Amino acid sequence: MLGLVTWQTRILYNGEKNSSASALRFILDLKVLGFQTGLTLLQFANNLVFLGICEAPAAEEVAGWIASNSTLGAYNGLLRLGFSLMGYASIVAAYMSVYDHLERNLSEDDKKCLGFGTLFVEHLLCKVGRWEYRLRLQHHEFLDMAQEATRVQGNHWIKGANSKDYLAFPIPLQADRSRIQATIDSGMVSRQSFRMF
Repeated sequence: MLGLVTWQTRILYNGEKNSSASALRFILDLKVLGFQTGLTLLQFANNLVFLGICEAPAAEEVAGWIASNSTLGAYNGLLRLGFSLMGYASIVAAYMSVYDHLERNLSEDDKKCLGFGTLFVEHLLCKVGRWEYRLRLQHHEFLDMAQEATRVQGNHWIKGANSKDYLAFPIPLQADRSRIQATIDSGMVSRQSFRMF
């Protein structure tokens, strides 16, 4: 798995890195108790990405992982954002829509600050339920607050304006329905293309 990429050489190594899928297979093949399913498996593979040992997964791969792990946080985050998830293709389309929305609208500075990528979006989706719960403890409803923020933002969103105005949102709060439909129609929801392992 690690090949030429060792702890000592990973910063200097410029060769081809293993894929995230191969990292997952490597971990599974070790048959270590607790690292065979779910979030622990994914997070271990993610750590290999963050350490520069393997490549980050493609958005389609992460979407497929979410679809295969519908009891975990990212799946629930998609539900809480209002997506109707009725099967594999709809889960993949929902994740791809969120990824596309953030990728197109976040400024380059915001992306750099957040460490934006496929793993960031999965992690962000995992936190939606937690924030919804915290807001409820304060007697606020997540979707009501989102609708109010969308109303306040209106059509006045400007990419990157949040770098100068801390009250400005870093992304438009309402998704472009035509972009969502384009994601669904693009054929990117083929089950075979999203298998990570």
